[in-house]
Amino acid sequence: MTLEELQKIIGQQTSNLQLKMPARETNPNYEYDNMGQPIIPEFRENIPNQALKIGADALTKTRDFYNTGNGFIGELLIGSGGDALENMAYGYKPKTENLIDLGLLGVTPFLSGVKGLASTAKKTDQIRNFIPKGYGSKTQTDKAFKRKVDEDFLQMQNNYKNRPDTFNGRKIDTDIAREQFSEYNKGSWLDQVLGISGNRSRGKEVHKGANRFSQTQFDELLNSPIPKGIDDKVTFLSGGAGAGKTSSLSKLPKNEQPNLFSKVYYDTNLSSSKKAIKKIDKAIKSNTGKTPVDIFYVNRSPIDSFKDVLGRNIRQQKQYGSGRAVDIDTVKNTHLGSQKAIKELQKHYKNNDLVNIKIINNNTAVPKVTSLDKIPKPLKPEVIENKFIDMLTKAKNNLSESSYMEMLNGRADPLAIKPTIGRTAGDIIYGY
Repeated sequence: MTLEELQKIIGQQTSNLQLKMPARETNPNYEYDNMGQPIIPEFRENIPNQALKIGADALTKTRDFYNTGNGFIGELLIGSGGDALENMAYGYKPKTENLIDLGLLGVTPFLSGVKGLASTAKKTDQIRNFIPKGYGSKTQTDKAFKRKVDEDFLQMQNNYKNRPDTFNGRKIDTDIAREQFSEYNKGSWLDQVLGISGNRSRGKEVHKGANRFSQTQFDELLNSPIPKGIDDKVTFLSGGAGAGKTSSLSKLPKNEQPNLFSKVYYDTNLSSSKKAIKKIDKAIKSNTGKTPVDIFYVNRSPIDSFKDVLGRNIRQQKQYGSGRAVDIDTVKNTHLGSQKAIKELQKHYKNNDLVNIKIINNNTAVPKVTSLDKIPKPLKPEVIENKFIDMLTKAKNNLSESSYMEMLNGRADPLAIKPTIGRTAGDIIYGY
């Protein structure tokens, strides 16, 4: 018997089995084909809640199995609980009778089995899609995380919106977006046992994926109707890593603080004027085509900022088992880049009344709105880098090895470099 003949027989048997299946109660939210299968529109192919869908499929298949006879046992045990879960998976409100069936099912041991099945299926999917540390080349890794966002955006977006610190998804923050990746966040105890728990030292690895999510969410918000009670305004926060944007702005007088009811509240660096202009122009053109844009640039000493970057890593390590590692070069470049970019943005939009730029000095005990000429001149890159290395080596004992090496960003560990005989003799002579 050839493979083609075998496949034909299997196809016939499957078709006969489907024809023998009893007709299920139709869902008013779907259209059905001649075989009684729901026709799901394209925009609903991405399921907001995959776990609920898995549970719904398990219930439905089990009921259909029992219903091969007179249908009594299947209906008695399961009822229309599968339909209820399926509606909930797609974000629809289930019918009352379906919810009753689901509630009755909940008191039976069967439902726990369904939940277990859904959980197992979800974990299996996580394991399959988990990207091992050091996977392939950097380009391969970047592409893999971007692909994750493209494939699972709706689920990630739903999880993101449910976080209270995202203002129902209106606040875009790449730091928060990183939390959507199991490779980065700690995960549950089961994730750790299965080897799919993340490590916050992988922040750089998941950055391209998190940035992809942020960009997609930005476009979604600009192209969506403005919710009731929300203003047609886009607010950007800019400044180097660890500059204390959120904390400093909350200390300003109420009339000088950012508008938290902006339709988009984008916490970013704006360290490249070219990329920033693209974002700002896109924001202006959204909805009416005359959307006002507020930019809050927070200036802080890169040295003080890096101290907070180290402190945050140590705190997260205690809380999550690993801390987010922001490398020396990223901190240096975002500080130097954002200060240069804000000057260029002021010049570019000086005649545009829709763009309002505020300069915040966060180098004092109380942050103040000021002007660019009052901002301290930037330190030389080599001075910043040397100071960062010194601070990092002093903090090494409080950091994980992975965080320490990630923050060195490819540099040799200064503490592992053995001194020469001449250096040692010099240290003795000079009393070091």
